[in-house]
Amino acid sequence: MSKKSKQKSKKRKFRRILCKKQINFHTEIKNKLNGEIHTMASEKEKYVIDPEKSFARNRKISLEDVVKLTLSMGGANLHKEIYEYYQHDPKKMPSPSALIQQKAKLKEDFYEVLLHRFNAVCSDTNRYKGYKLYAVDGTDLNVAYDENLPTYVRYKENADGGHSGYNQMHCNLLYDLTNNVFVDLVI
Repeated sequence: MSKKSKQKSKKRKFRRILCKKQINFHTEIKNKLNGEIHTMASEKEKYVIDPEKSFARNRKISLEDVVKLTLSMGGANLHKEIYEYYQHDPKKMPSPSALIQQKAKLKEDFYEVLLHRFNAVCSDTNRYKGYKLYAVDGTDLNVAYDENLPTYVRYKENADGGHSGYNQMHCNLLYDLTNNVFVDLVI
């Protein structure tokens, strides 16, 4: 075997090992997140607006599904996101309206509490030369259109006296570079 082919073989082996480690890391992280979601769902009285009524009956969409679906959403419309989450099975799918109604039952700080609980179970032992490294970045999030909300941004006056605009929130994120987790955020 030539020297070049040995090097290529070593590189391929290293890539396979690295890929397996990354898959294991991602699976471990996902399992920790799902565990925290499950724990919070089992203690729902702490996290819902009306503990007597919210998520009390067996519905198509459980508290766990509301959270997992919300976190897994991309940029598609709500119907398509639900369709993807329920693996194209219309019998299991709740309506977009049902999802919105279920989400409204969660306390305002639900996702913030989830973030902090999740970070608490993740390892933060990695350091760079003894220091934690953080990155801060901001992003704009487009939200549902309603010109009566404080998130409304007017950007263009129309010739007829009207205007055009959109709703947007700004989010600043604190990211731990050495442990690959979001530590905090401010909207």
